Amino acid sequence: MQLDITSFKHHEGRVSRKSYCPAALLLMAAVLASASQAADAPDGRVIATVNGQPITRAIFDQMVNVSVGVANPYDEVTAQEKADRKAAEQNIDRVKLLEDLVTMEVLAQKARERGIHLRKDVAAEAELQYKTLLGQQLVRDIIAETKVQQSDIAARYAAQKPDRQYQVSHILLKTVTQARSVITQLDRGTAFASVARRHSIDTNAGKDGSLGWLMTNQMTENFAAAMVKLAGQGMPATSREPIQTEYGWHVIRVHAARDMPKPPLEAMQNILRTDILRERVEARIAQLKREARLELKLSQ
Repeated sequence: MQLDITSFKHHEGRVSRKSYCPAALLLMAAVLASASQAADAPDGRVIATVNGQPITRAIFDQMVNVSVGVANPYDEVTAQEKADRKAAEQNIDRVKLLEDLVTMEVLAQKARERGIHLRKDVAAEAELQYKTLLGQQLVRDIIAETKVQQSDIAARYAAQKPDRQYQVSHILLKTVTQARSVITQLDRGTAFASVARRHSIDTNAGKDGSLGWLMTNQMTENFAAAMVKLAGQGMPATSREPIQTEYGWHVIRVHAARDMPKPPLEAMQNILRTDILRERVEARIAQLKREARLELKLSQ
């Protein structure tokens, strides 16, 4: 099992609706309800009992919360999103939700009668879920406490370099020997496009080997690194050594390069704010870890 208390995934827009087992839902509801009561906002009204054990309004309200989904704390919630959430809460089948809570309580009581709650694996799973939830709530608090100024966003935008595109062609061969033979032909003055038509096994490229305009994130790492290096030597430029990727051996020719226009600051505002916020939160978590006294006693 991999636990990540710092990431808040997006599902169906900006609200996370994770799939939890019933026990996990009850655990989350119980912990969140306890937190709510601790904040001097208790709602201990009993809305049902199961064999004398109460189900409180606080637990029920938190089940509604979990069922609707919790907004990603890194995002700024808009008025429309608040309205959508309120509408979603109103559309919850509350009778069905209460039935689910009753079922959970019945099963939990029977599990305790059998001593299931004393099993080591169950106790470990409950502790993992409990601590994960507490950690996520702490991260939410840290996010709320962390401020990102408009000047921070503007500075990050100004420091960003524009994306760069490269006009590139290649000849793809099966073996390094074939690739070196192609380089020899090019050295003798044979046109790149002509050699590509005769020898390249890449059926996706143009017949002349053309790949068009590409950015480095659209290529394999080795190909991109060789292309950027070639572009830095002056263009047009052709590789003097074959480049190996998972597809075979490449002879690359870079014709030109150009900077892409940066999107306006307004279009990047939310992305940059989230990036800065995430970095600061991760730095705060790293600080907490550094301040903790750690003793590792795990043996292989």
